[in-house]
Amino acid sequence: MQAAAAAAAELPPALFTNASSLEQLVLKSNPGLTGRIPATLSDLRSLRVLSLSQNGFRGEIPPELGRLAALQQLDLSYNNLTGEIPEEIGGMESLSILDLSWNSLAGGLPAALGSLRMLEKADLSHNELAGPLPASMAGLGKLQYLLLQENPIGTAVPAAVVGSLRRLQVVGMSGCGLTGPIPRGAFAALASLAALSLDRNRLDGPIPASLAALPRLGRLNLSQNRLAGEIALPAEFVARLGRRLDVRGNDELCVGRGRYGGAQASYLGAPPCAAAGGGSGAAVGGTSSSPVESSAGAAATAGRGFRVYGIAGMFGGMVYHLLMLSCIPFYDTMF
Repeated sequence: MQAAAAAAAELPPALFTNASSLEQLVLKSNPGLTGRIPATLSDLRSLRVLSLSQNGFRGEIPPELGRLAALQQLDLSYNNLTGEIPEEIGGMESLSILDLSWNSLAGGLPAALGSLRMLEKADLSHNELAGPLPASMAGLGKLQYLLLQENPIGTAVPAAVVGSLRRLQVVGMSGCGLTGPIPRGAFAALASLAALSLDRNRLDGPIPASLAALPRLGRLNLSQNRLAGEIALPAEFVARLGRRLDVRGNDELCVGRGRYGGAQASYLGAPPCAAAGGGSGAAVGGTSSSPVESSAGAAATAGRGFRVYGIAGMFGGMVYHLLMLSCIPFYDTMF
């Protein structure tokens, strides 16, 4: 079902009371579709796909939606939703894709998220959600995409949770107010991790060289933090990632003399370290290069059922089909 663009209107609650056999409901890209999301949608017990993205819905997410045990995909992105994510969401035991991005949701993340054991993609980005991540999320063994950027998480890097999600391919935590060092070995078990974004936080300390041991890591953004010391990543790793490695905007980072080639040292954007006796790991010659431009926006394409995400400061084009069960990013088009 696709709603036509029209003047401001609301969904009448009675519309869904006699549609129990409906399996897919897609009402997207209708800015004039306003009001609250009807709680009567919970009567659609056969529903597998519910997409209400890019509309003008406001108010809270109805807790009654937690009764949709057969639901596999829920997309409420790009609305004006407020309030907290309801604990009842844990009743969606078949859910594989959850997209609540670009709303004004607030409060903490509910522990009930850990009940979504079929979840493969969680996009909660661009809201007002606070940390910490509930420990129950460590049980999401099928999760591949965790996108939390532009939320005031305000904790240390959630190593205990993220480090337990062995199937993760993409982690986006840009602009989350993360503090402290990047724990050594925090991501060591994530053999499938292809893209890690921790830019625009308040992380300090050195860059763990252990990140280079991740066999599939192809994009790493640590820019615009407070990281310090000599960049100790292996030259082979730096050469392989090229400009997909971004550590700019960390004024206390420096490059060891002779560690990298001239081109590599240039795009790392850090000055050479001080010579022996001049202070170990201290940068020489001022601060790093100008701040990297942030691409925090996300745009919906005109192509039916597709969206292009710009993951803050790192991911240029992650594309997924709204009705697909697995969301595979086209890494060749990212950045």
